[in-house]
Amino acid sequence: GYTVKDKPTVTTYNELVKVWWDSYKNTVKPNTRQSMDGLVRVHLLPVFGDYKLSKLTTPILQQQVNKWADKANKGEKGAFANYSLLHNMNKRILKYGVAIQVIQYNPAN
Repeated sequence: GYTVKDKPTVTTYNELVKVWWDSYKNTVKPNTRQSMDGLVRVHLLPVFGDYKLSKLTTPILQQQVNKWADKANKGEKGAFANYSLLHNMNKRILKYGVAIQVIQYNPAN
């Protein structure tokens, strides 16, 4: 016989980021890896980390993108000017969630 590899048990955004990162990190150069790791840890995980994937909706994501945009446009301390990069990273992570079948659709699309 043979064993079928179980799909990872991923229910939260945090868990999804872990499995996504394992597949992503080796596809980019070290400098990119380092900056993306920072973006994920500093900007994405604090906001979305504890969310159950089933509870992460398009309005929740849009509201956060709007907050990032407001902070960036006001020049607030700690704001990340390139907030569209954060949105794109988030979209990529959630797309991976669809690919590994832990979510049915990408709420960031």
